[in-house]
Parts: sequence; structure tokens; C-alpha cells
Amino acid sequence: IPIPIYPSVIRDLSFKVANNLKYKDLEAAIFGQSDFINGILLIDEYYLKDKSRSLTLRLSYSSSNKTLEGEEVSKIEEELIASLQSELGVKLR
Repeated sequence: IPIPIYPSVIRDLSFKVANNLKYKDLEAAIFGQSDFINGILLIDEYYLKDKSRSLTLRLSYSSSNKTLEGEEVSKIEEELIASLQSELGVKLR
């Protein structure tokens, strides 16, 4: 495995999801949103009183051409969150 030239940006996001949403569907939707997202790790899951779940995901962003700036990653995240809300009913916690 080659060592990346440019560093990754790591961010944690917590989502409220329907109890019946499959993790693999959420993961596929996230990876499909941006080529800059190159890693997802589920770091926390718990069930809420309203029969939904809270998932905390650690997302890794990187580019093979440059170092990503914080503003670029924030824009990717905004688009990701909007897409997940409209497609899967996922809400940012």
C-alpha cells in the first residue's frame, strides 16, 4: 500500500437514523457522495427512546492531488448531510 503524499482530514459526525436503516445502505450513500471520502468507521451506536438509532461515524477525506482545506471538507459535509436527509431521512445530531 503506497503512503499518501497528502494528509487526510478526519471528522466525526453523529446521525439520527431510522431503526430499520441498514448500515451498508448508509455507507454506500456516503461513499457515493464524494470521491474525497475514502474511509468510514462506525465508532458508536445506541438506540434512542423514540425507537431510532444514533450512529457516530468517523469519516476520512483526502485527495491524491492536493491537501484538502477545512472549508473544502465543510462544503463536502454540508452536501453530504443534505443528501442523506433527502434520500434516507437521516438527521445530523
